[in-house]
Amino acid sequence: MTEPRYTNHAPGLVGDMLKPVQAVQKDLILRAASLNPTTSLAACALGWVRRLDGSKSPVCDMSLALANSGAGKSTHLRHVLSPTEDVIARLRRDMAEEQRQQDIKTLIWKKKLSATERMIQRDYDGNDADIEAHEARLVTLYEEKPNALHMPDFLYRDTTVQAALHGASQFPIVGLLDDEGGRTLDALRPRDFHSLATLWDGGLLPHNRVRGGRMEILAFFTMFLAVQNEVYIEFLARRGKLQKASGQAARTLYYWVPKDWATRDAAHADLSLPDELHARYAARINELFDQAMRNVRAGLDTIPVKELSPKAKGTVQALHRQYQEMMRDSAYAECVDFLAKQLDHVTRMAAKWHIFEGREGDISVEYVEAAAETLRYHLDVFRLLHAQPPRERMEASDAERLLIVVRDACRDRPPMRNELMNLALNAGISSSARFSNALGLLGQEGKVEITRRGHVRLPSRSASRPHALPPNMDGRFD
Repeated sequence: MTEPRYTNHAPGLVGDMLKPVQAVQKDLILRAASLNPTTSLAACALGWVRRLDGSKSPVCDMSLALANSGAGKSTHLRHVLSPTEDVIARLRRDMAEEQRQQDIKTLIWKKKLSATERMIQRDYDGNDADIEAHEARLVTLYEEKPNALHMPDFLYRDTTVQAALHGASQFPIVGLLDDEGGRTLDALRPRDFHSLATLWDGGLLPHNRVRGGRMEILAFFTMFLAVQNEVYIEFLARRGKLQKASGQAARTLYYWVPKDWATRDAAHADLSLPDELHARYAARINELFDQAMRNVRAGLDTIPVKELSPKAKGTVQALHRQYQEMMRDSAYAECVDFLAKQLDHVTRMAAKWHIFEGREGDISVEYVEAAAETLRYHLDVFRLLHAQPPRERMEASDAERLLIVVRDACRDRPPMRNELMNLALNAGISSSARFSNALGLLGQEGKVEITRRGHVRLPSRSASRPHALPPNMDGRFD
């Protein structure tokens, strides 16, 4: 299967943000991957989207950007995330005085509650009429209790899913964004996969804490992890079945940068944005978060549901039939679960662009068509990752890494097998079994040889590339 290539179909401002880097494929992919969670965070609390079956869905999503070191994952994320970080700092400054006033009101209320409790304890004589009067007094007092101030603590870096979920119990907009996402993957527990799937669906998530007790979380949850290719392949080999069985794998959008693209495109695209474009993007992020804060204070049940226009709904119905047909195609046997969620991905993406662009009315068919074209790329990447059994893919990845180790070691002298295993462990091939499988695969493919004394060496050129006979010698064996 050829490596999937990304094409810019995004409308309006998001599309404009991608244009400066679209000449370099790896930078286009990583910029799109970074814009996806930042626009999701900004737009998620401004609207739900109506599914084809009539239910509503949040517009936030989960995504993984898979690229090796040096490709520019962190650089791209910093460029597009900086306006969001500025908004958080501004909101915290603006709310500092409001927080002080709220703390004073809460302190006074607690004093009134304490005084009322002492009065009831002093005056209560067991008379039922007195009980009703005391209950009425307490009801009135609790109606005056100051509401907790929603502080905008919604951006989490270098943390676990459980920590982000605990934050969701305090503030309903949550973004778990990590440009070193391998550590987050390693910390995932079996229950976390199901929690992530529930949050993606917009369902109530039970969350138990030792101190806080049991609570039900309804949150707009966005997750973005930038991970090295080999790290994710190894993760798939260890926990891919659990990830797929929970439904979390199919609910995730994948961006894939092949390893050789980072070296082939050594000259990165110019990542700096024109001042006017950056100002437009930062202003839109500010505007959306200000509206999101107003919605959070008014209550999540007041957030409107975005509807598809009649033409857009017709296109979605046609896509539904197309995806159902693809699910019956043996070529997509490993993608059935993703195809089952692809229509949801399309409607979420179209709704997110609609909100981010500040469009009024129903979601247009143009946005749905553009989202469907973009989802073709994500389907191809899902197929690339899952069409080959994870164990085989990990062995192939380990073999490529081990071949680099062998080439480096052979510059001095061919290493012994035990020496090579130590070098491989340092290079990230984390067990002797993985080393043996990778070495065996390289041997089968004729890329290395093992001598009788146990040295591992590269094949000699004469053995691997025999010289052709001169034309006048062809057919002569005397």
